[in-house]
Amino acid sequence: FLSVFFYFFNSDNFLDYMNLQRSLSIMISVLTVIPVYLLCSRFFDKRYSIIGAALFVFEPLIIQNSLYGITESLYLFIGITSLFLFLSNNIKAVYISFGVAALFTLVRYEGLLLLLPLSIMFFVRFKKEKKVVLKYGFCVLIFVLIASPMAYIRFENTGQDGIISHVIAVPVYYQTASEKGEQDQVITFFNFFITGLLNLSKYLGWITIPFFIFFIIFGIFAIFKNRDYKTNTIALTS
Repeated sequence: FLSVFFYFFNSDNFLDYMNLQRSLSIMISVLTVIPVYLLCSRFFDKRYSIIGAALFVFEPLIIQNSLYGITESLYLFIGITSLFLFLSNNIKAVYISFGVAALFTLVRYEGLLLLLPLSIMFFVRFKKEKKVVLKYGFCVLIFVLIASPMAYIRFENTGQDGIISHVIAVPVYYQTASEKGEQDQVITFFNFFITGLLNLSKYLGWITIPFFIFFIIFGIFAIFKNRDYKTNTIALTS
C-alpha cells in the first residue's frame, strides 16, 4: 500500500517517508469515520450513527495509533468496510465483503479470523436459499483469488506467505521446544492458553477506556435482547 505513495514521493531524507506514512495513517483514520457511520446506520437512525462515528474518531487510542503510522488505521478501515458490506441486503455486496476480508487479511494476518464468523453467518442468513453452498464457494473463491497473489509474492521473497505461516508459527515453536525437551508439551499448551486468556481480558479492558466502558453493559444487553443476523454477526466478529 505505502509503496504506491513512496514511488511518487521523491526525497533523500528518510524522515520524510516516515512523516508521509504518519500522514497517510491519519488520513485513513479520518476516512474510517465513513464506514463506521454506515455500519452504525445498519442498527440505528442517523442521529445515533453520527454519535457513534464521533465516539470512534475521538477515541484516544485510535488517535494515538494513527500518529504512530502503523497498519492499525488501514486494518480498521478495511475490517469495518467488510462488515458493512456483509450486512447489506444485496447479495453482490456480500460477495464483495469477502473480497474486502481478503484485503483485511493481507494487512494483518489476524484478519483471517474474520472469515470464520462471516462463513457461519452466511449460512445462517441464506440457509433457506437454493444453491447456498455454491454461493458460499463463490465467496471463498473471491477471497482466495484476492489473497493468494500477494501471499505468493511474499512467499517467493521471504519464504513466508504472511498469513498461514504466521498462524502456524506459534504451534510449531511450542512443538519444537517440546521435542527438544525444553518444555513439557501439555504444560506448554496450558500456559499458552492461560496467557492468551489473561492478555485478552487485559487488553479488552484497556481498549474500552475511557469512552466505550460505559456502553459495554448496554451493548451486551441490546445484542441479546434484539437478536437477528446483524447483531449475531457483530457478536461473533467481536
